[in-house]
Amino acid sequence: MTTEGLPTRADVEDKWTAIIESRMTREEVHFWAEPLMLGDKIDDMMVASALQYLHGFDLTGDKSGDPFLLNHGPPGEYIRSTDDVAQELERWRAHCGEYDADPVGWAQRARETARQRTEERDQRDRT
Repeated sequence: MTTEGLPTRADVEDKWTAIIESRMTREEVHFWAEPLMLGDKIDDMMVASALQYLHGFDLTGDKSGDPFLLNHGPPGEYIRSTDDVAQELERWRAHCGEYDADPVGWAQRARETARQRTEERDQRDRT
């Protein structure tokens, strides 16, 4: 943690690996990440992104069986397996490298990808 009490990349990576290695439960990491995600502005975009992942790794399917209803924590089956969590960590690490090499370009590409996905979703919803 920084002197201001904000998490660093090392902090979020430690929590991420704690889930994968079963050193912490997904719910414990969720409760750690939530106030940080909702609190003070995180200057490092990659830390802010990681907090969102960590906050959501405890999502489970709703006991009603409705695939559109999700809950934080049990009961229910996690929507992401431990392997999924590990793969997301590897993707996040790759994004960190890309971001560090070109922060402005990375942000532009991320916005464009989000715009394209929104358009694709909207088009699917119209059909």
